[in-house]
Amino acid sequence: MFAGVAALTLGCSRWGYEALDVQADGSRASGGQAGAPGATEGADSTSLVSGTDGSMSGDGGSSGETSSTSSTAATGSEGQPSTSSGDSAGATVTTDSTTTGQGGASTTTGQGGASTTGQTPEGCVAATFMSGSYAVCDQAITYEEAQTLCEGVGMRVVRIDSAEENVWVASQVTNPWLGANSLVANDEWRWEDGELFWVGYSSGTAQNGLFTSWGPLNPASSPVDGDCAQLQTSSLNWVDLFCSSSRPTVCESY
Repeated sequence: MFAGVAALTLGCSRWGYEALDVQADGSRASGGQAGAPGATEGADSTSLVSGTDGSMSGDGGSSGETSSTSSTAATGSEGQPSTSSGDSAGATVTTDSTTTGQGGASTTTGQGGASTTGQTPEGCVAATFMSGSYAVCDQAITYEEAQTLCEGVGMRVVRIDSAEENVWVASQVTNPWLGANSLVANDEWRWEDGELFWVGYSSGTAQNGLFTSWGPLNPASSPVDGDCAQLQTSSLNWVDLFCSSSRPTVCESY
């Protein structure tokens, strides 16, 4: 037994390791500071630590038993200390974990910047009627331009659903566009939200119980009739005309 101890001591000296103080009862002296040393059971139990600046700590600190029947090797990553500890059974090693979010705080940006919904088109005046939101625009533009103008702020060219609203719109601007057209089918008139409100020509019929105010002979059935409509403010009648004409516009949220 003493011959084995001597050989172990000699081997450690040859390899550059500090000799261990092995007691007669086979236990290894503690390298820790406080606490009773832990006992190591089993022959051939060796803790080998390799790696740059690797270190091995003894069984100091909390008392406990470590049972081993095979060698345990711990290899530290390059340039980092590696520690093999024989502290109490069930010891838990916790490594620092850092989670970094890309770009820091999360930011959601809508395409095209801030929403323009609820704003008034440039050159127009905001107005309200019976809790409805409108924008009155007195510049004369084509129907397509009127659509673009209103849609730019989340609105549509005005839709009229009652005699009272018809009178109010007529009081705001002269002969404005209506948000009505027969572009899908020549004898079907729809509001810009797609709802069908008239089928046929001047002798046609209103649909779905919706309000209409067509003037005499309108909508016309001649080959030169228009597919868009305006509100004629002098008579409060609706008149069809070419979409390429220029008229003022009233936008509405609907």
